[in-house]
Amino acid sequence: MSPYFNLTSKETIGRHRENIQTFWRVNLKSASEEIEAVLRRSGIDAARGRFQEIRTQLANKYYVDEREFNALGYKFLRDERKPAESVAVFEMNTEAFPQSWNVWDSLAEACWWGLGDKEKAEEYYRKSLDLNPGSQSAKDNLGQLRGYKLDAQGETKEPPKFRPGEQTGLQCPYLGQEPPGLKPRVFAPGIISTAGHFEFSITFSPDGKEIFFTRRKTPDGSNTLMVVRWGEQGWTEPEEAAFAKGYPSNEPHITPDGRKLYFGCFRQPPGESAPRYAIWVTETTSGAWCEARLHGNGMFVSSSRDGDLYMTDILEAGVEGIVRYPFKGGVYGKPEWLGGGVNAPKPGAHSFIAPDESFIVFDSYQRPGGQGGEGDLWVCFRNKDGSWGEAVNLGDDVNTPATNFCPALSPDGQYLFFSTCRDIYWVSAEVFERLRPRN
Repeated sequence: MSPYFNLTSKETIGRHRENIQTFWRVNLKSASEEIEAVLRRSGIDAARGRFQEIRTQLANKYYVDEREFNALGYKFLRDERKPAESVAVFEMNTEAFPQSWNVWDSLAEACWWGLGDKEKAEEYYRKSLDLNPGSQSAKDNLGQLRGYKLDAQGETKEPPKFRPGEQTGLQCPYLGQEPPGLKPRVFAPGIISTAGHFEFSITFSPDGKEIFFTRRKTPDGSNTLMVVRWGEQGWTEPEEAAFAKGYPSNEPHITPDGRKLYFGCFRQPPGESAPRYAIWVTETTSGAWCEARLHGNGMFVSSSRDGDLYMTDILEAGVEGIVRYPFKGGVYGKPEWLGGGVNAPKPGAHSFIAPDESFIVFDSYQRPGGQGGEGDLWVCFRNKDGSWGEAVNLGDDVNTPATNFCPALSPDGQYLFFSTCRDIYWVSAEVFERLRPRN
Protein backbone atom coordinates (compact mmCIF):
# COMPACT_ATOMS: atom_id res chain seq x y z
CA MET A 1 0.00 0.00 0.00
CA SER A 2 1.19 3.49 -0.74
CA PRO A 3 1.56 5.81 2.25
CA TYR A 4 -1.18 8.32 2.92
CA PHE A 5 -0.20 11.99 3.22
CA ASN A 6 -2.42 14.59 4.83
CA LEU A 7 -1.82 17.46 2.39
CA THR A 8 -3.35 19.99 4.78
CA SER A 9 -1.20 19.20 7.82
CA LYS A 10 1.41 21.71 9.00
CA GLU A 11 4.14 19.10 8.67
CA THR A 12 3.32 18.39 5.02
CA ILE A 13 3.00 22.09 4.16
CA GLY A 14 6.31 22.78 5.90
CA ARG A 15 8.10 20.05 3.95
CA HIS A 16 6.55 21.32 0.74
CA ARG A 17 7.85 24.83 1.40
CA GLU A 18 11.32 23.49 2.18
CA ASN A 19 11.34 21.53 -1.08
CA ILE A 20 10.36 24.63 -3.05
CA GLN A 21 13.09 26.67 -1.35
CA THR A 22 15.68 23.96 -1.99
CA PHE A 23 14.72 23.80 -5.68
CA TRP A 24 14.69 27.60 -5.96
CA ARG A 25 18.21 27.87 -4.46
CA VAL A 26 19.87 25.30 -6.70
CA ASN A 27 21.57 27.88 -8.88
CA LEU A 28 21.80 30.65 -6.25
CA LYS A 29 24.50 31.54 -3.74
CA SER A 30 24.05 32.07 -0.01
CA ALA A 31 23.79 35.76 0.85
CA SER A 32 24.79 35.09 4.45
CA GLU A 33 28.04 33.42 3.35
CA GLU A 34 28.80 36.38 1.07
CA ILE A 35 28.08 38.89 3.85
CA GLU A 36 30.27 36.97 6.29
CA ALA A 37 33.15 37.02 3.83
CA VAL A 38 32.79 40.75 3.17
CA LEU A 39 32.49 41.51 6.88
CA ARG A 40 35.71 39.71 7.64
CA ARG A 41 37.54 41.11 4.65
CA SER A 42 36.35 44.72 4.46
CA GLY A 43 34.27 45.57 7.54
CA ILE A 44 30.71 46.56 8.42
CA ASP A 45 30.16 49.44 5.98
CA ALA A 46 31.29 47.33 3.04
CA ALA A 47 29.02 44.48 4.17
CA ARG A 48 26.03 46.82 4.39
CA GLY A 49 26.73 48.06 0.85
CA ARG A 50 27.07 44.53 -0.45
CA PHE A 51 23.77 43.56 1.19
CA GLN A 52 21.97 46.37 -0.64
CA GLU A 53 23.47 45.16 -3.93
CA ILE A 54 22.27 41.62 -3.20
CA ARG A 55 18.77 42.87 -2.38
CA THR A 56 18.51 44.93 -5.57
CA GLN A 57 20.95 44.33 -8.43
CA LEU A 58 21.94 40.74 -7.52
CA ALA A 59 18.61 39.32 -6.37
CA ASN A 60 18.78 36.72 -9.16
CA LYS A 61 22.17 35.42 -7.96
CA TYR A 62 21.80 35.21 -4.17
CA TYR A 63 19.13 33.95 -1.80
CA VAL A 64 18.54 35.56 1.61
CA ASP A 65 17.61 33.06 4.33
CA GLU A 66 16.32 34.28 7.69
CA ARG A 67 17.69 31.35 9.67
CA GLU A 68 21.12 31.56 8.06
CA PHE A 69 21.44 35.27 8.89
CA ASN A 70 20.26 34.69 12.46
CA ALA A 71 22.82 31.91 12.89
CA LEU A 72 25.54 34.20 11.53
CA GLY A 73 24.51 36.98 13.90
CA TYR A 74 24.77 34.69 16.90
CA LYS A 75 28.07 33.34 15.64
CA PHE A 76 29.53 36.84 15.88
CA LEU A 77 27.72 37.61 19.16
CA ARG A 78 28.35 34.48 21.21
CA ASP A 79 31.25 32.62 19.67
CA GLU A 80 33.48 35.44 18.49
CA ARG A 81 32.37 38.27 20.79
CA LYS A 82 32.05 40.77 17.95
CA PRO A 83 28.86 42.65 18.90
CA ALA A 84 29.06 45.39 16.24
CA GLU A 85 29.25 42.80 13.46
CA SER A 86 26.44 40.83 15.12
CA VAL A 87 24.15 43.87 15.26
CA ALA A 88 24.89 44.66 11.61
CA VAL A 89 23.88 41.14 10.54
CA PHE A 90 20.69 41.18 12.62
CA GLU A 91 19.79 44.60 11.17
CA MET A 92 20.12 43.17 7.66
CA ASN A 93 17.83 40.32 8.72
CA THR A 94 15.16 42.73 10.01
CA GLU A 95 15.36 44.65 6.72
CA ALA A 96 14.81 41.47 4.74
CA PHE A 97 12.17 40.01 7.09
CA PRO A 98 10.50 42.95 8.88
CA GLN A 99 7.44 40.88 9.87
CA SER A 100 9.44 38.23 11.72
CA TRP A 101 9.20 38.71 15.49
CA ASN A 102 12.18 36.44 16.02
CA VAL A 103 14.68 38.57 14.09
CA TRP A 104 13.67 41.67 16.10
CA ASP A 105 14.11 39.66 19.30
CA SER A 106 17.62 38.65 18.19
CA LEU A 107 18.53 42.22 17.27
CA ALA A 108 17.34 43.41 20.69
CA GLU A 109 19.50 40.78 22.40
CA ALA A 110 22.58 41.84 20.45
CA CYS A 111 22.03 45.53 21.24
CA TRP A 112 21.60 44.81 24.93
CA TRP A 113 24.16 42.13 25.74
CA GLY A 114 26.55 42.99 22.93
CA LEU A 115 26.59 46.78 22.87
CA GLY A 116 24.95 47.56 26.20
CA ASP A 117 22.38 49.75 24.45
CA LYS A 118 19.30 49.26 26.64
CA GLU A 119 17.24 51.92 24.85
CA LYS A 120 17.58 50.23 21.46
CA ALA A 121 17.03 46.83 23.06
CA GLU A 122 13.76 48.01 24.59
CA GLU A 123 12.63 49.45 21.24
CA TYR A 124 13.31 46.20 19.40
CA TYR A 125 11.78 43.95 22.08
CA ARG A 126 8.60 46.04 21.85
CA LYS A 127 8.64 45.58 18.07
CA SER A 128 9.02 41.83 18.55
CA LEU A 129 6.16 41.79 21.05
CA ASP A 130 3.92 43.76 18.68
CA LEU A 131 4.46 41.09 16.03
CA ASN A 132 4.06 38.23 18.49
CA PRO A 133 2.02 39.24 21.57
CA GLY A 134 2.58 35.78 23.05
CA SER A 135 6.39 36.06 23.10
CA GLN A 136 7.45 35.28 26.65
CA SER A 137 11.05 36.17 25.81
CA ALA A 138 10.09 39.72 24.87
CA LYS A 139 7.88 40.10 27.97
CA ASP A 140 10.60 38.83 30.31
CA ASN A 141 13.31 40.99 28.80
CA LEU A 142 11.14 44.10 28.79
CA GLY A 143 10.43 43.44 32.47
CA GLN A 144 14.13 43.17 33.17
CA LEU A 145 14.88 46.39 31.30
CA ARG A 146 12.12 48.10 33.25
CA GLY A 147 13.78 46.85 36.43
CA TYR A 148 17.10 48.44 35.48
CA LYS A 149 15.37 51.76 34.88
CA LEU A 150 13.65 51.60 38.25
CA ASP A 151 16.95 50.70 39.91
CA ALA A 152 18.55 53.86 38.56
CA GLN A 153 15.55 56.01 39.49
CA GLY A 154 15.32 54.64 43.04
CA GLU A 155 19.02 54.81 43.94
CA THR A 156 19.93 56.86 47.00
CA LYS A 157 21.12 60.40 46.32
CA GLU A 158 23.55 60.36 49.27
CA PRO A 159 27.22 60.59 48.14
CA PRO A 160 30.01 59.07 50.29
CA LYS A 161 30.36 61.17 53.46
CA PHE A 162 33.92 60.23 54.42
CA ARG A 163 37.23 59.12 52.93
CA PRO A 164 38.01 55.35 52.83
CA GLY A 165 38.99 54.09 56.29
CA GLU A 166 38.22 57.42 57.97
CA GLN A 167 36.52 57.48 61.37
CA THR A 168 32.83 58.35 61.05
CA GLY A 169 32.11 58.88 64.74
CA LEU A 170 29.07 56.62 64.41
CA GLN A 171 28.45 54.27 67.33
CA CYS A 172 26.02 51.45 68.14
CA PRO A 173 25.20 48.30 66.13
CA TYR A 174 24.34 48.58 62.44
CA LEU A 175 26.22 51.91 62.20
CA GLY A 176 23.69 53.50 64.52
CA GLN A 177 20.92 53.32 61.92
CA GLU A 178 17.28 53.37 62.95
CA PRO A 179 15.99 49.79 62.65
CA PRO A 180 13.33 49.12 60.02
CA GLY A 181 9.93 47.58 60.48
CA LEU A 182 8.02 45.62 57.86
CA LYS A 183 8.76 48.28 55.22
CA PRO A 184 12.29 47.98 53.78
CA ARG A 185 14.64 50.93 54.22
CA VAL A 186 17.92 51.77 52.53
CA PHE A 187 20.81 50.76 54.81
CA ALA A 188 23.30 53.43 55.92
CA PRO A 189 22.87 55.91 53.04
CA GLY A 190 26.06 57.84 52.35
CA ILE A 191 28.20 55.17 54.03
CA ILE A 192 27.23 51.68 52.84
CA SER A 193 24.70 52.65 50.16
CA THR A 194 25.99 55.59 48.13
CA ALA A 195 25.00 57.55 45.04
CA GLY A 196 26.75 56.59 41.83
CA HIS A 197 27.85 53.18 43.14
CA PHE A 198 26.20 49.77 42.92
CA GLU A 199 26.22 48.08 46.33
CA PHE A 200 25.01 44.53 46.97
CA SER A 201 25.58 41.38 49.01
CA ILE A 202 26.37 42.08 52.66
CA THR A 203 27.58 39.96 55.60
CA PHE A 204 28.24 40.57 59.30
CA SER A 205 30.63 39.09 61.84
CA PRO A 206 28.79 37.33 64.71
CA ASP A 207 29.62 40.18 67.13
CA GLY A 208 28.36 42.73 64.56
CA LYS A 209 31.63 44.68 64.58
CA GLU A 210 32.72 43.91 61.01
CA ILE A 211 30.61 44.34 57.90
CA PHE A 212 31.68 43.26 54.42
CA PHE A 213 29.79 44.08 51.24
CA THR A 214 30.28 44.47 47.48
CA ARG A 215 30.63 47.81 45.73
CA ARG A 216 30.84 48.44 41.99
CA LYS A 217 32.08 51.96 41.38
CA THR A 218 31.08 52.23 37.72
CA PRO A 219 28.22 50.51 35.81
CA ASP A 220 30.58 48.29 33.83
CA GLY A 221 33.44 48.28 36.33
CA SER A 222 34.87 45.58 38.57
CA ASN A 223 33.38 44.52 41.87
CA THR A 224 35.29 45.44 45.01
CA LEU A 225 35.01 43.80 48.42
CA MET A 226 34.55 46.53 51.04
CA VAL A 227 34.77 46.42 54.85
CA VAL A 228 33.73 48.68 57.74
CA ARG A 229 34.77 48.14 61.36
CA TRP A 230 33.42 49.22 64.73
CA GLY A 231 36.14 50.13 67.24
CA GLU A 232 36.62 52.35 70.25
CA GLN A 233 36.24 55.49 68.14
CA GLY A 234 33.18 54.20 66.30
CA TRP A 235 32.62 52.89 62.79
CA THR A 236 35.11 53.45 59.98
CA GLU A 237 34.24 54.51 56.44
CA PRO A 238 34.26 51.55 53.98
CA GLU A 239 37.61 50.59 52.50
CA GLU A 240 38.80 47.71 50.31
CA ALA A 241 39.30 44.43 52.17
CA ALA A 242 43.01 43.64 52.35
CA PHE A 243 42.72 39.91 51.59
CA ALA A 244 40.95 40.64 48.27
CA LYS A 245 42.76 43.83 47.31
CA GLY A 246 43.65 44.09 43.66
CA TYR A 247 41.27 41.36 42.51
CA PRO A 248 37.66 41.74 41.31
CA SER A 249 35.75 40.26 44.28
CA ASN A 250 32.16 40.04 45.46
CA GLU A 251 29.45 38.31 47.53
CA PRO A 252 31.11 37.77 50.93
CA HIS A 253 29.73 35.44 53.60
CA ILE A 254 30.96 35.00 57.18
CA THR A 255 30.11 31.62 58.70
CA PRO A 256 27.92 31.56 61.84
CA ASP A 257 30.96 30.75 64.04
CA GLY A 258 32.83 33.74 62.58
CA ARG A 259 35.89 31.70 61.66
CA LYS A 260 35.68 31.75 57.87
CA LEU A 261 34.73 34.23 55.19
CA TYR A 262 33.85 32.95 51.72
CA PHE A 263 33.74 35.25 48.71
CA GLY A 264 33.73 35.16 44.92
CA CYS A 265 36.92 36.28 43.23
CA PHE A 266 38.32 36.53 39.71
CA ARG A 267 42.00 35.63 40.01
CA GLN A 268 44.46 32.98 38.91
CA PRO A 269 44.28 29.84 41.07
CA PRO A 270 47.54 28.13 42.07
CA GLY A 271 48.82 25.82 39.37
CA GLU A 272 46.54 27.24 36.67
CA SER A 273 47.59 29.33 33.68
CA ALA A 274 44.80 31.95 33.62
CA PRO A 275 42.49 33.79 36.02
CA ARG A 276 38.90 32.62 36.44
CA TYR A 277 35.97 33.16 38.77
CA ALA A 278 35.75 30.86 41.78
CA ILE A 279 34.99 30.76 45.49
CA TRP A 280 37.88 31.70 47.80
CA VAL A 281 38.01 31.54 51.58
CA THR A 282 39.95 33.29 54.34
CA GLU A 283 40.11 32.41 58.03
CA THR A 284 40.64 34.45 61.19
CA THR A 285 43.85 34.25 63.14
CA SER A 286 44.27 36.41 66.26
CA GLY A 287 41.44 38.65 65.12
CA ALA A 288 42.80 39.21 61.60
CA TRP A 289 41.85 37.63 58.28
CA CYS A 290 44.55 35.46 56.73
CA GLU A 291 45.61 35.30 53.10
CA ALA A 292 42.80 33.84 51.02
CA ARG A 293 42.97 30.38 49.46
CA LEU A 294 40.97 28.72 46.69
CA HIS A 295 37.88 26.82 47.86
CA GLY A 296 36.26 25.69 44.59
CA ASN A 297 33.63 26.41 41.99
CA GLY A 298 30.31 28.04 42.71
CA MET A 299 28.71 31.40 43.46
CA PHE A 300 27.23 33.13 46.52
CA VAL A 301 27.96 30.98 49.57
CA SER A 302 25.95 30.76 52.78
CA SER A 303 26.35 28.23 55.58
CA SER A 304 24.54 26.53 58.44
CA ARG A 305 25.71 26.14 62.03
CA ASP A 306 26.61 22.53 61.20
CA GLY A 307 28.96 23.68 58.45
CA ASP A 308 26.87 22.73 55.42
CA LEU A 309 27.49 25.08 52.49
CA TYR A 310 24.74 26.33 50.19
CA MET A 311 25.56 28.07 46.94
CA THR A 312 24.51 28.68 43.36
CA ASP A 313 26.01 25.91 41.28
CA ILE A 314 27.94 26.91 38.17
CA LEU A 315 29.70 23.67 37.38
CA GLU A 316 29.89 20.82 39.88
CA ALA A 317 26.34 19.45 39.97
CA GLY A 318 25.82 19.88 36.25
CA VAL A 319 22.39 21.48 36.77
CA GLU A 320 21.40 25.09 37.19
CA GLY A 321 20.20 26.20 40.60
CA ILE A 322 20.97 26.08 44.31
CA VAL A 323 22.92 23.17 45.79
CA ARG A 324 23.97 22.01 49.26
CA TYR A 325 27.37 20.60 50.19
CA PRO A 326 26.87 18.53 53.38
CA PHE A 327 29.72 18.80 55.89
CA LYS A 328 30.53 15.70 57.90
CA GLY A 329 33.70 14.51 59.56
CA GLY A 330 35.60 17.56 58.37
CA VAL A 331 34.85 16.80 54.72
CA TYR A 332 32.33 18.23 52.25
CA GLY A 333 30.17 15.70 50.45
CA LYS A 334 28.95 15.81 46.88
CA PRO A 335 26.58 18.64 45.91
CA GLU A 336 22.88 17.97 46.40
CA TRP A 337 20.42 19.83 44.17
CA LEU A 338 17.63 21.24 46.32
CA GLY A 339 14.08 20.12 45.61
CA GLY A 340 10.68 21.49 46.52
CA GLY A 341 10.15 25.06 45.40
CA VAL A 342 13.80 26.07 45.67
CA ASN A 343 14.70 25.30 42.07
CA ALA A 344 11.25 24.93 40.51
CA PRO A 345 9.50 26.06 38.40
CA LYS A 346 12.57 28.27 37.79
CA PRO A 347 16.05 27.78 39.26
CA GLY A 348 16.88 29.69 42.42
CA ALA A 349 20.04 31.71 42.95
CA HIS A 350 21.87 33.71 45.64
CA SER A 351 20.47 31.70 48.54
CA PHE A 352 20.85 32.35 52.25
CA ILE A 353 20.25 29.42 54.54
CA ALA A 354 18.91 30.00 58.05
CA PRO A 355 21.61 28.87 60.53
CA ASP A 356 19.32 26.07 61.77
CA GLU A 357 18.39 25.21 58.14
CA SER A 358 14.69 25.67 58.90
CA PHE A 359 14.20 27.94 55.88
CA ILE A 360 16.07 29.26 52.89
CA VAL A 361 15.60 32.65 51.18
CA PHE A 362 16.78 33.24 47.63
CA ASP A 363 16.11 35.18 44.45
CA SER A 364 14.67 33.78 41.26
CA TYR A 365 14.05 35.33 37.86
CA GLN A 366 10.92 35.00 35.70
CA ARG A 367 8.93 32.91 38.17
CA PRO A 368 5.15 33.00 37.90
CA GLY A 369 3.79 35.37 40.51
CA GLY A 370 6.89 37.55 40.50
CA GLN A 371 7.04 41.27 39.87
CA GLY A 372 9.50 41.15 36.99
CA GLY A 373 12.70 43.11 36.98
CA GLU A 374 15.75 40.91 37.37
CA GLY A 375 14.37 38.88 40.23
CA ASP A 376 12.10 38.51 43.23
CA LEU A 377 12.90 37.22 46.71
CA TRP A 378 11.31 33.93 47.74
CA VAL A 379 11.40 31.72 50.83
CA CYS A 380 11.03 27.96 51.24
CA PHE A 381 10.41 26.40 54.66
CA ARG A 382 11.68 22.93 55.51
CA ASN A 383 9.06 20.27 56.11
CA LYS A 384 9.15 17.91 59.09
CA ASP A 385 10.44 15.13 56.86
CA GLY A 386 13.42 17.26 55.79
CA SER A 387 12.11 18.10 52.33
CA TRP A 388 11.62 21.64 51.10
CA GLY A 389 8.15 23.14 50.75
CA GLU A 390 6.82 25.30 47.95
CA ALA A 391 8.35 28.73 47.43
CA VAL A 392 6.50 31.75 48.82
CA ASN A 393 7.03 35.23 47.39
CA LEU A 394 8.08 37.75 50.06
CA GLY A 395 5.32 40.06 48.87
CA ASP A 396 4.86 43.55 47.50
CA ASP A 397 6.36 45.31 50.50
CA VAL A 398 9.71 43.64 49.85
CA ASN A 399 9.68 42.84 46.15
CA THR A 400 9.29 45.55 43.52
CA PRO A 401 9.42 45.63 39.70
CA ALA A 402 13.07 46.66 40.14
CA THR A 403 15.92 44.21 40.83
CA ASN A 404 15.64 42.27 44.12
CA PHE A 405 18.47 39.86 44.92
CA CYS A 406 21.30 38.71 47.22
CA PRO A 407 19.43 38.19 50.54
CA ALA A 408 21.21 37.72 53.88
CA LEU A 409 20.14 37.50 57.52
CA SER A 410 21.79 39.45 60.31
CA PRO A 411 23.65 37.28 62.86
CA ASP A 412 20.97 37.96 65.50
CA GLY A 413 18.27 36.86 63.04
CA GLN A 414 16.33 40.10 63.46
CA TYR A 415 16.80 41.60 59.98
CA LEU A 416 16.81 40.59 56.36
CA PHE A 417 19.24 42.46 54.12
CA PHE A 418 18.95 42.44 50.33
CA SER A 419 19.84 44.51 47.30
CA THR A 420 17.55 46.65 45.17
CA CYS A 421 17.79 49.97 43.32
CA ARG A 422 21.61 49.66 43.30
CA ASP A 423 21.65 49.90 47.12
CA ILE A 424 21.47 47.59 50.14
CA TYR A 425 18.16 47.56 52.03
CA TRP A 426 17.05 46.00 55.31
CA VAL A 427 13.71 44.95 56.74
CA SER A 428 12.47 43.18 59.86
CA ALA A 429 12.79 39.39 59.69
CA GLU A 430 9.20 39.31 60.90
CA VAL A 431 8.34 39.14 57.18
CA PHE A 432 9.22 35.43 57.34
CA GLU A 433 7.01 34.69 60.31
CA ARG A 434 4.03 36.06 58.46
CA LEU A 435 4.66 33.57 55.66
CA ARG A 436 5.59 30.51 57.72
CA PRO A 437 3.08 27.63 57.39
CA ARG A 438 1.01 27.25 60.55
CA ASN A 439 1.34 23.47 60.53
